[in-house]
This record gives sequence, C-alpha cells and structure tokens, in this order.
Amino acid sequence: MGTHALECTVTYAVRVAGDDGHGAKLAGRSFRKVYRFQVSNPLKVKTKAHAPAASQGPSACLSRAERGKVFLEVLLENLCEEAMAFSRVALEPTADWTCLDANLLPAASPLEPPTALFSADATLLPPGAVRQYLFVCTPTANAAPALPGASQVLGRLDIAWRTPNGEPGRLQTAMLGRRVPVPVLGAGQVVALPLPAPEKPLPPLSDSAAAPGSAALGSPSKGPAPYRPHQQALPALIAVSRVPDQPDAAGLDFDVTLASVSPERVEVDRPFTLTFQLDVRDNSPAPSRRQLRLVAQHVQHHPTALQLCPPESIAQVAARAPLVTLAVPGAAPLQAIPAGTTSLQQQQLRRLENASALSPSGSMDSLRSAAAADARPDPSVAARPAAEFDGAALPRPTPTGAPNPALPTPSRQVVRLGASAVTLPPISLEGTGAAAKAEFGLRFVALEAGFARVGGLRLLLVSSSGEGGAEQTHAGVERVARVVWEQGVVTEVMVGGA
Repeated sequence: MGTHALECTVTYAVRVAGDDGHGAKLAGRSFRKVYRFQVSNPLKVKTKAHAPAASQGPSACLSRAERGKVFLEVLLENLCEEAMAFSRVALEPTADWTCLDANLLPAASPLEPPTALFSADATLLPPGAVRQYLFVCTPTANAAPALPGASQVLGRLDIAWRTPNGEPGRLQTAMLGRRVPVPVLGAGQVVALPLPAPEKPLPPLSDSAAAPGSAALGSPSKGPAPYRPHQQALPALIAVSRVPDQPDAAGLDFDVTLASVSPERVEVDRPFTLTFQLDVRDNSPAPSRRQLRLVAQHVQHHPTALQLCPPESIAQVAARAPLVTLAVPGAAPLQAIPAGTTSLQQQQLRRLENASALSPSGSMDSLRSAAAADARPDPSVAARPAAEFDGAALPRPTPTGAPNPALPTPSRQVVRLGASAVTLPPISLEGTGAAAKAEFGLRFVALEAGFARVGGLRLLLVSSSGEGGAEQTHAGVERVARVVWEQGVVTEVMVGGA
C-alpha cells in the first residue's frame, strides 16, 4: 500500500556506419521510464472477539459447552471505486480451535448445500459500504486452558473477490487473536486471598517495668512519679483486635457450572430444580493431602418476608420439634419448619400451610403476595448469632458490598424453596494436581410468567484440613467460613403460563 513505482526499460538496435566509413553494423540503444502511482487498500478489515461474560449472559458463563466459545466479529468495508463480489470469506483456525461459519443459512434438505447469507441481490458490496460477518470459534478437547491476561491465537482470514469487470483480488490477514480478560472481583468468581496471620497479644509487663520508679537497663534514671490524687490505675494489658480464622484456600481452584434444569420447561407455580457441578483442583506447589468441607449458599438479592428469618445451624433446626411442612400444589413437601419458633418467616409459612388446607391454590397465592410485599426486617434479627456449620460461622444469605449496576441481578418473581444452605459431601484431594467433583441442587418456584433471572449462589469453604486431619486454629479467635466463589445470576429461564 502507498506509492509504487513502475520502471519500464526499452532496448533497441540501430544500424550505424562502420569504423572505416564503409559498411554498416548494429548498435544497441536503450532508455528507461519510471511511472509512479498510488495503491490504496481495497478493503478495510476490522475484527473484534467476544467471549461470554457475566454482563452478557450468565447462562453462557455457567455452561461448560458455551463458556469456552469465542465469537469473532469481522467488518469489511469496500474502499474501491467499484463494487466487489466476495467469492470467499473464511476463517482458517489454528489447531486448537474449530470454526463455525455463522454466515451460512441452513439448507432446506440434507442433500442441498447451505446458502450464503449474502447472495442474490446482496452479492455486490457497493463502494464505501460495510458488511458484517460472524465466526464462532470453539476450543478443541486438546486445547490448553488460557490463563487470565494471556493471548489466544484464533486463526487468519482468507478473503477473495472480483470486480464487475472480472478483475480478481485476494487478501490474507495476519494471525488474529485476543487477550483473555482478567476476572473482576464481583463479576463472577471470588478470588480467595490468603488470610493474614492474627496479631500476637502484647507480652505482659515484667516486674521491673511494673514497679513504680524502676528503670530498664541502659535507660536514664528517673525519680519516682509524683503523687496525683484521684489517679486511676491503667490496665496492664491492652486489648488487641484479632482477625477471624478462615480455612486455607491457597492453591485451590473452584469452578461451578450449571448441569441441568429440571424440568426443562419452567412454568408458573411449578417448582424446578437447578443442578450444579463443582470442580475443585489443587494447584499448590507443595504436595499435601487435603480434606475439604463446603457449603453452597443461596444469596437472596430481593429479601421478602419469607427470607427474613435469622439463619440457624442445621443441628438446631433438626433438633427442634414438632415440624410443619409447606405444601405446594402438585409438588412434594418443600421445607420442614419448626412449629415452636416465632420468627416472621415461620409465621408466614404457617399461614401458607393453613391457606393450602383451605384451597388448592391458596398456598401459592399467599407465597406470591408475600414475595410482592415490601419486606421489613425484624430489628432483633441483626443481634442474633449467625448460622454455624462444623464450628464455622456462615455469612447471612444476602449480597455483600455495594451492588454493581453494570451486572444483572436476579428477578424478584423467582423465589427459593427450602433451606438457603446446602451441605456438600466431604472432598478429598490427594496432592498437587488432584481434582474432585461434586453435585448439588437448589429448588425455586416462579410466581410470574415471562423472562426471569435466577440467582444468586455462593460457595463457602468451611474447613480445610491437611495430612494431620485437623485444621490449624487459634484459641479465642472466631472461625468464619471463607467465600471462594460467588455469582449473582446463575441462569436465565423463560417461564410459561400455567
């Protein structure tokens, strides 16, 4: 591209007289001519790679088949003075990728070839016009996972065209790639940072330091302190704030994907179950055996009267009797509720129990009115102790920190059913590079038809014991579960009418 020079040389022969003046011979002659001209780019190619992100769609982020796809957007602009007809626009992927040309229309029958999207009247691209192409790149099974911040090479474009006069043209681009974005805290996964060691208490004062008027060795001598009336004695020890103990998550990678939605068709007033798959991998440099205890917690972004009850430990709930059960029409019992408690949520559930006994649709109508009502939390809830599991305090099932307006939030018309915390079976990792899987489910019910976002979900590490079988703790320090993964919206569903 730019200024080019065409050099033309003409060589010819002329007949001249000989040296003696007699006869004739041929003598060679030549001249050169340089022609300069401008060559402009016939095409302007712009590319942009898109990958599933939390802001673009949580259904793709938690789908193992969709999360690795890269959508390559290609814009072609005709910079020539004549129209051009493209005979080939293809992406030649590298060995780590497979490419799907999304610019082909499906054929009417399997025996017919697919039809190009830009054909018939849309074949010619006028001067100055822009045309958009899309290619879907999927990583192969042997492709190595790309680390955040690394570069991924997708392939190169091969473009061929002809002008109305039949002049051919071809353009091959350099290798196209993208940079893997670094996950932002709060946009999906939560980065598990090592917890700082708790501060050591101040040592007690020695006898020499405690005695009035005594001086330390090497310090200048001072006289006794003057007597002051009404002088109060200062405490010998100063209280030092301690950092709560949390399980060690260094070197552990947690990945949660949505395995299935049952039933596949979500309808109003019909409970549905989301089944998740957890993958844990130990990438710590020092090989060691680990035993993990995990809890999956539902995060309620729109608290209602049904979600305002203070969290309690599983042992406390199981030991309390008698129990009543919330019945949903056409479904199995959803949640066992202690009858002797007086919290706002349990009172509301008992009203639903009584309403369901009067009419088949009474419980769902009460549930819908309770979810739509403005929730006013009980002032005594904040003062009550948090839920505990395996000796570690669990956070309350509400979002932490200020909400991010750029990220989607769960819909209000989808309500969780059952307990907010699900205990996962113990996970054993035998050393560096070891991996393990676990499945768990959460139940929901949709109260209105239409598009709905379901969420959220939080993964808590309750304990992480090493080869000795016991986790290192500090006396007098509170144990708190560590948040190792969190997602605001876990899936998107289309709710059908009843």
